[in-house]
Amino acid sequence: MPKLQRYVELLSRHPTATNLDRATQLESALNQQALTADDQVKIEGLFPTASAQIRKVSRSQRLEANLGKGDCKEFLALHTTIGKHLKQFREHRLRRQTFAISMAWYRCGQCLLHHFQRLKSQQGFLDFNDLEWQTYRLLNRSQHVEWIQYKLDQRIDHLLVDELQDTNPTQWRLLLPLLKEMAAGNTQRRRSVFIVGDEKQSIYGFRRADPGLFNTAQEWLTNHVGATVLTQDKSRRPSSAIVQFVNLVFGNEHKRAETSSGSDHYGNEFELRNFRDHSTYHEQRWGRVELLPLIRWAQPSCVEVPTQLRTPLRQPRTVKEDERYREEGRLVANKISALIGQTIDDDGVRPLDYDDIMILLRDRTHAAAL
Repeated sequence: MPKLQRYVELLSRHPTATNLDRATQLESALNQQALTADDQVKIEGLFPTASAQIRKVSRSQRLEANLGKGDCKEFLALHTTIGKHLKQFREHRLRRQTFAISMAWYRCGQCLLHHFQRLKSQQGFLDFNDLEWQTYRLLNRSQHVEWIQYKLDQRIDHLLVDELQDTNPTQWRLLLPLLKEMAAGNTQRRRSVFIVGDEKQSIYGFRRADPGLFNTAQEWLTNHVGATVLTQDKSRRPSSAIVQFVNLVFGNEHKRAETSSGSDHYGNEFELRNFRDHSTYHEQRWGRVELLPLIRWAQPSCVEVPTQLRTPLRQPRTVKEDERYREEGRLVANKISALIGQTIDDDGVRPLDYDDIMILLRDRTHAAAL
């Protein structure tokens, strides 16, 4: 601790109220035979600001007068060096703390799941996840895998899977053994596989749906059974405005535009593989797409990091209420009010009414705020 001791000595020679208080706290900590965790946290707190940046100390005439030019330069260098070391130490401490809290949650979660599974087993219950997992084990890991797959294969001539974009990896592993049996079977037997899907319509992320599996299935069927790929990119439902927006979001216009301009950086976060621009049978149907401004979260100036685990049954968690959903609800309500009564051309000119409006949400968690 020589550098820290030297820093305390120089700090005491510049006797402002703040410096003397810091010097006293640092000297008290240094006099301990072994620093406790609380002592370390106190030392850390003397250097960073509320935003976790190193507190700046600038050269001044008074500082030079108290320390002298040489010691003043040494003091500023020590402040910067010690501050950086303490900032790194703080980051490592917080990482260890996060790891400890995460491990505690994992252990708690494992015990909870074990207890939940035991209760279901005692009562003879199976939930949807159990059905998926147990079927997967039966078709892939049981002692009778080959016999089960053979028996199923004998009973299936035609396999139709709809909405494949909402399939999760476990479900795909249920389908794959059946597909493999069909691909390896008698070529004289009249059999068929028909899979329908649209990556843009994947809405079951909460069930681990992976829309990329649609391309995986397409490639597998093409390579193993010579499947034919049919595409449908003309819709009978939406207006031209909706279709144009879909093309803008999921298409590769960004790539074509930026490539033609000579930019090296291009791409679209939502670009879909093998996407072709869509069109509609209702080119004259009324429609409009408008993006409302994003409601941003106002971050608190200082976030208090807990130093120990909280007992939820005894100590409530204090959190700042998130007003974004309520603000978004007001924004949507105001937009609806402005739309009501406007003229639309929907198989005839008429004013827009509340019956024409539907609000679609990713989930219903914050629906009450809307």
